[in-house]
Amino acid sequence: MDGAEHAAARRQVIGEFTVKRLAALRPRIQAIVDHFIDDLLATDHRPVDLVQALSLPVPSLVICELLGVPYTDHDFFQSRTTMMVSRTSLEDRRRAFAELRAYIDDLITRKEA
Repeated sequence: MDGAEHAAARRQVIGEFTVKRLAALRPRIQAIVDHFIDDLLATDHRPVDLVQALSLPVPSLVICELLGVPYTDHDFFQSRTTMMVSRTSLEDRRRAFAELRAYIDDLITRKEA
C-alpha cells in the first residue's frame, strides 16, 4: 500500500503497537525465537536454510500472538503465510491469502462475540 491507503490502514492498528503492548509481548517473542534457535542448534543438518528455519516461522508466530490466534491454529496460520511468500503459483498464493483472510474474519467474529 502507498500514500493515503497505507496511512488509513496504519491508523486502524497503531493502538496495538504501543510501547507497553510490545514490552508485554517481549517474553513471548523471546521464547519463540529461543525455541527456533534451540532447534537449529540441536540439528546435525548443515547447512541450514535460515529463511525456512527462522525468518519465516518467527514473524508468523509473533503475528499470531499479536492477533490472538489460538495455539491450535498456529500450524494453519503459518502454512498459509509461508505459501503466500513462497515461489508457488500465483493461484496458490491467492488461495492461501483468501483462506487466511477468511480465517481472520472468523477469528474477529468469534472475538467480538
